[in-house]
Amino acid sequence: MTSDAVLDAIDGMASRRFPVDHLSPSFIFKYEQCPLAALYYRQNRPREWDPRYAEVGSYIHSLIEREYNPSAEIVYPECGMDDMMTSRVAESMAGYRRLVREDRRLDPAEGTQHPEVLIRAEIAGVPLIGYIDLLSYRGGRVYIDDWKTGKYKPADEQQLRIYTMLVSRMMGIRPGTVTATLDYLRDERIQRPVPYTSTAAIEGHIIKDVIEPIQDLIFVPHRGQQCARCEYRRICEAWKG
Repeated sequence: MTSDAVLDAIDGMASRRFPVDHLSPSFIFKYEQCPLAALYYRQNRPREWDPRYAEVGSYIHSLIEREYNPSAEIVYPECGMDDMMTSRVAESMAGYRRLVREDRRLDPAEGTQHPEVLIRAEIAGVPLIGYIDLLSYRGGRVYIDDWKTGKYKPADEQQLRIYTMLVSRMMGIRPGTVTATLDYLRDERIQRPVPYTSTAAIEGHIIKDVIEPIQDLIFVPHRGQQCARCEYRRICEAWKG
C-alpha cells in the first residue's frame, strides 16, 4: 500500500495531534495484529462478521451485571435469539453460578462488588480507557474479574494486565495487591489467574509500539495468513492488491 493510500484511508484524521481520541485494550491488540484493521475498527467501517456472538456476549454481561446492580439495564440482542445464542446463554449463566458457589469472593453477599467500572488514565498524554466487569474488595485485596463467553485468546491476558496497571494507578496501590482473573464461563478450566508484569514494560510497549506509530500516522497493513480471516478484507486495499 502506498503512503498516499494510507493517508486517504485516514479520512482527514491527520489534522489532529493524535488521530484517535483514546486507546483501549481491544484497540491496542487490534493495532498489534494489523494497524490498518485497527483503523477500520475505529472508523466503524463495514466488516464481515456474525453479530450474534457480540450481541449474545453483551446480553450475558448485562445479566451478570444485574446480579450486582438491580437497576442495570438488560441488553437484549437486536437480532433475536436462535438456538446457538440460547445455548450460549444457558451455558454461560450455569458457569457463572458455578463460579459463585466455588469462589465466595464472587458471592454478592461477600465483600464489596462494583460491576462495569470505568477506569481511565493517560499514557504519554493519550487517554487509555477500559471497563472492568467486576471490581471487588475483600480481605484487604482488590480483585478484577472479567467474564469471557468465548474461548481463550492471548489478548485476554494483555487486557487484564492493562486493567491492573490502571487500577493500581487510579487507586494509588501497588499492582501486587491486585488479583486479576479471567473467568471463562463456558470452559471446564473456568478461572485463569493473570500474573502481572512490570508497569514500565507495559507502558513502554504501548508507547513504542502503539502510540508513537499512530502519532506518525502509521496504519500500514500486516500482511499474512491472518488476512484470509480478517473481517475487513472486502474493503482492505492490501487484500485487494
